[in-house]
Amino acid sequence: MTKQEQIDKLGNTIIYLADRMENLSKTKLLKLIYLLDEYSVKKFGIPFFGFNYEVWRLGPVCQEVFAELNAEEEELTFLDRFIALDRQDNTTYIKSKGEFNDDEFSTNDLKLLEEVTTSFKNATANQLIDITHQKGSLWYNVALKNDLLESFDKKFKNTSNHEIQFEELINQDQVKANLYQDYKEFSTFTKAF
Repeated sequence: MTKQEQIDKLGNTIIYLADRMENLSKTKLLKLIYLLDEYSVKKFGIPFFGFNYEVWRLGPVCQEVFAELNAEEEELTFLDRFIALDRQDNTTYIKSKGEFNDDEFSTNDLKLLEEVTTSFKNATANQLIDITHQKGSLWYNVALKNDLLESFDKKFKNTSNHEIQFEELINQDQVKANLYQDYKEFSTFTKAF
């Protein structure tokens, strides 16, 4: 997937989510983006987006997407044609600017997008944080391994550069593990050009 295709897929995913969820906050959106990748790896062995996610206090977070959503409206770069930011009382809400376009999505992508939307439509951002931070989750395992839990809990630290390793989800399923490895190798190869 080219960088532009990845941006188009992300932008249209956000349009899809924003049109189906009332008051889609930045934090909730960041969790949904992560969950789409996690669920896709679990189900198919291939990520939905293929982003890298760092273990932050409220993470997992894709740093590039986080930075874009923290920008001022007029400073949006790669999502400017897809979304508008509505800031109210220290919360950023995401509004769609256009119509959903499914050109970058496979049939499986569309089914997964609908499944995740249906499952988490009424969940709050804090509930999604709790889901991604459950004991045994990828976020939890990385935070535990790198002695981050106490620092995050006491709010001494908000971010880290430790990344989520999706391989842990599928290391018992050789077919999915091979698909994921092939995906990573192909992504590395195409980024070289």
